[in-house]
Order: sequence, then structure tokens, then C-alpha cells
Amino acid sequence: MVEEHIGYQGTIPTDYDAIRPLLTQRTNRMKPLSKDEISRAADLLLKFIFSPYPAQEVSEHLDEVDDLVLALLELNITQAREDGRNDVAQALQNLEDNLYLQLEGSGDYQNLVMEKAHLNIDPDNFRILFLYRNNGKLSHRLILAAEFLSSAGCNVSVSSDLLLESITDNDIIIVSRPHVDSNLIKSLVDLHNYGNPIILDLDSDFEQMPIGHRDYDYLGLSTLNKSQAYAASLSLADQICVHSNYLASVLSNNGYRSRVIPEGWTNQNARLAHKTASKHALNLGWIGTAGQIDDISPFRRIIARVLREFPQVGLVIGGDPDVYRLFDSIPESRRNFLPNVNYEYYPYLFSQIDILLHPLRKIAYNFSLSDSLLMEAGVSGVPWIASPLPAAIAWAAGGIIVDTPGEWHSHLRKLVLDQNLRKDLANSGRKKAEAREMNNLVDLWYWTIFDTWYRKKHQ
Repeated sequence: MVEEHIGYQGTIPTDYDAIRPLLTQRTNRMKPLSKDEISRAADLLLKFIFSPYPAQEVSEHLDEVDDLVLALLELNITQAREDGRNDVAQALQNLEDNLYLQLEGSGDYQNLVMEKAHLNIDPDNFRILFLYRNNGKLSHRLILAAEFLSSAGCNVSVSSDLLLESITDNDIIIVSRPHVDSNLIKSLVDLHNYGNPIILDLDSDFEQMPIGHRDYDYLGLSTLNKSQAYAASLSLADQICVHSNYLASVLSNNGYRSRVIPEGWTNQNARLAHKTASKHALNLGWIGTAGQIDDISPFRRIIARVLREFPQVGLVIGGDPDVYRLFDSIPESRRNFLPNVNYEYYPYLFSQIDILLHPLRKIAYNFSLSDSLLMEAGVSGVPWIASPLPAAIAWAAGGIIVDTPGEWHSHLRKLVLDQNLRKDLANSGRKKAEAREMNNLVDLWYWTIFDTWYRKKHQ
């Protein structure tokens, strides 16, 4: 055990036997870090601490840092808890959990089945229920998860039946947006009391949803009852799944455990098609919903200016007629409106456009949005230009991130003029999107589900 050193407050635990029980108790992992990994990580930290040139020391050991990143995280989690910094420990633990999921989820499904067999679990009798509200529907994200888990051999059911005798015999329950239905919240309370593990899939930061958003009355916390139901759903969940590291950090800062499962798509969508013919040489396109007009309004003049500069360029607005009317100064022959459609029809929307416009205000709710639109652009090979918010920054591939009005104008002109740039960005976005095809995410969904069940049953 090494006592306080320069630049470091507290102690570095090097006794693996003291760490292993903490790791096993907290994660219930079948394959905890080895003693050698923990010891090597501790030695590496000591080298960095005592080195007169720590930056150089780190650069010379990058390969070792890469190999031992999980062990280094575990040491820092342990130290943060010893120092009373539970907020830091929780954030690091979330990161560690997600790294484990990425590693564990990289194997094929047969290996997953073997892991279940090792724990005497019959895959055919392990029941996963996706539960949604009466007269409602399952989110597209969970529809894909249910379909691919079922195809992978899991026993999956989807139901809006809230009768306890119908749902308590499932091994795990997955739900999204339960705060919109008081009856669904009541069912979750009963399931929690019965000991059923619950996964909450959270697709937005509903606490930050602006009043002007199209779905605010339905999904926003517009009443005290909805606010209380939302808080209850977070507390009742044994695991919260989110689409981004940003949303995970928001939850972590509020004391909730979360795991990141990114958005996905399926190449089984029959509507994936080649680009349709257009009367314009090039189409700029915006796709959104009512309530997002304030996001695009500040850029109306810039977009209209580019359209005036390039008579061969058209404009496609998808989803919000009010946004379409923002561009009344543009001749109708050069603009087109497409109504809001379900996600499975998004390939058709993207087949109509050549450059996606994705401007967003820097407000809390927009910071929590997913990268699904940029992913769909990548799937369809459409380059994009977007505001510097977390989703675009994290996705990065296939487009250009711009901030000021001047940057929007100059880079949009460049995209219009440079066909090779558009092709290069399209190829980059398509390559990035391939990793999000659901066949590549189903193992991650499985491990999240199984790990949540395992923790609940062995806590």
C-alpha cells in the first residue's frame, strides 16, 4: 500500500485480494479482473506518479494503458469510494460497465447461450417481456430490440396486458415511457414488489422537454402527476438503458445507474432503396417534427441565400408544414413537403435529399437527443451539416459540424459545389452506420438484459 504522493491524495490499493470481493459483489461478473491485471495496473500508476516526466511516461506505455484500461478504472473506482467521492465512483463505474458490455457483446450468440447454460439457465424458458401502455405502442427502438432478440433465440413477448397474473411469470420486464400512463406505473410498482427485474429504456431527457415541443402534452412533465410518475419510473428500474454517453452522464449525475445501447437500424427494411429521381440537380433537406421550428428558424436566411445562389438546388422539408412555410419566399417549383412518417419509411425521406440540414439550438433537451437522424443519413449515404451538439460530435462520420452563421453558409456552399466531398462523406457515414445494424447490437441488448436479471437475483 502506497501512501500519499505528490499530485495524488489518498492511497493506491495494490492488494488484489482486497479488491476482488468488491468487484465481484458489485458486478456479479463471471470473469472478474485477474490478479495480474490489477497488479500491473497499480504498478503502472506508480510509474506515472513518481516519474519526473509523467506525460512522456504515459506516451511510452500507451499499449499497456490500452490493455489495462478496465483494471485502471477499477482502481480509480475503489479509490474514489475510499475518498468519499461516490459521484466520481458512480460515473467511473458506469463507464466500466459499458466497456464490459462492449467487450462481452462482441462474441457471437452461440457463446452467449453457452454462458447461460453454464449458469443452468434454459434459454427457451428465460422469458423477456416488452411491456407498453394500453392503446399505445412500443417505441421503434424497442420493436427492433424485441425482433432481433427473438430471431437470436430468446423467448420474447410484447404485450400491453397489465394484469399481474399475465406478466409476473416473466423473468425480466422492459418498458419505455411509463410515466405517460398511471396504470403502467402501478404495474411497475407491483412488479418491483414481486421481485421482477425491470429495465427502463429512456430515449430522451423528458425533464428538459420544451413546452413548445409537439409531444410535450403527451411526453413532457406537464403536470405534477407526470413528474412524480417519471421520478418513480427512474427509481423502480433496476437498469436504465440510454442511447448516448451524454444522457448516461445526466443520469449518473443524478445518482442513477445507466448503460448505453446506441440506436440501431435493420437492413431487413424493405424500403431501403436507391435514390429516387429529382427534378433538381441537388436537394437540401430538413427532417423533423412540429416543435423544432425554433431550431431551424435562425438558419432560414442562410438556407434561402444558398438556394438563391444556386438555382439548380431544391429544398425538401419533411415532417413540419410550419417549417415548410418558413421558405415561402422560395418558388414552389423548387421546394417540396413530405409528411411525417414512421421510422421504417425514413429511407424514402432520405432518398429525396442530397444534403441533410440538422441545425439545433443549444438547449438542454437538444443535448440529450439521439444520433438516429445522422445514423439514418449514413445508412442512406447522405452527407450532413449539423450544429455542434453531443450527438453530432459523437457520431462525427459523414458530415460537417458547424457553429456560426458564417460557417453554416461557407460549408453549405462547399458541400453544394464539391461532389467529391459529398461522396467521401457519404462513404464515411455509411461505414459508420454499418456498425449500428441490429445484428451488431443484439448481443449488447442481450448482455444488458441478462446482467440486469443476474444482478437482481444475486444482490
